[in-house]
Amino acid sequence: MKHYDTFMSGGDMVFRPMRSRAIGFIGIFVFLGVLGGLLWWKGRFLIASLSLVMSAIGIPLSLLSMLPNAAYLKITREGFETCSLFRRRGYLWKDIAGFSVYREPQHGFESIVWNYTDEYWTAKGRKTRDKLEKIATGYDAALSDNCGVPVVDLMRMLEYAHAAATGRIVVEKA
Repeated sequence: MKHYDTFMSGGDMVFRPMRSRAIGFIGIFVFLGVLGGLLWWKGRFLIASLSLVMSAIGIPLSLLSMLPNAAYLKITREGFETCSLFRRRGYLWKDIAGFSVYREPQHGFESIVWNYTDEYWTAKGRKTRDKLEKIATGYDAALSDNCGVPVVDLMRMLEYAHAAATGRIVVEKA
């Protein structure tokens, strides 16, 4: 796999969201806009307004997400970085205890989840929001499945990079 080869040679792995998903959302929001217009014409103003507002917000956000560097996941030797609508967030390997795949039972949505180490929480301190998230899901944080790679494969790459960075395995440069 080209991502493993890049990582093994000391490079970063970068995953970008699937454009087909953004295009699909644009189609849904266009449909909602047309539906809202028809409902407005029929005199159903409340439902029409909600549909038109969702369409007016959803189309530009979907278009924005397709711009270069608007969204990505970058895996490096030090950790990984996520970017969503140009907002970046970095995570260090030393702060992460381990990864798992979470499958939402009702809809089948999958995401990669992880817990932070005790040292991370000792240094940062848990806020009420952090405690509620942990109680609700059983995990400290999550990563969406919008990287163009199956969730299980992406989790394996994250686990491999985490193991290499924390010294559980030795990675020699090619």
